[in-house]
Amino acid sequence: MGADLDSKLQNDEHFPSDGEVFVFVVQYFASDKEYGRRDVDNMAKTILDVLKNRFYRDDSQVKTLLVGKKLEKRVPQDFAYVAIKRLGSSQDVDALKISGLERSVTMFQELKSKKIL
Repeated sequence: MGADLDSKLQNDEHFPSDGEVFVFVVQYFASDKEYGRRDVDNMAKTILDVLKNRFYRDDSQVKTLLVGKKLEKRVPQDFAYVAIKRLGSSQDVDALKISGLERSVTMFQELKSKKIL
């Protein structure tokens, strides 16, 4: 994957990006055994290592990382899907908004006002 990817990106002025990025990864597994053995954090690290210096220059540019694993009959073999989106300076990803980004800020403010934090 790496060498083929390098040749495709060689003349693309958009990459590697200097700005913040959102990375989405879903790893499909063909067997229950492999699905059960794989940790999403280790999968993410491996994939991010491949993406670094190709799509972005430094891991600190990954503003949002969404990683999942699935068993899916419509994808009957091991397969990884990776999507990368360059983000604007104050842009957040809808997944963060849906999962409670604003709620986390509200919770922090409530705990701070109660002097719990």
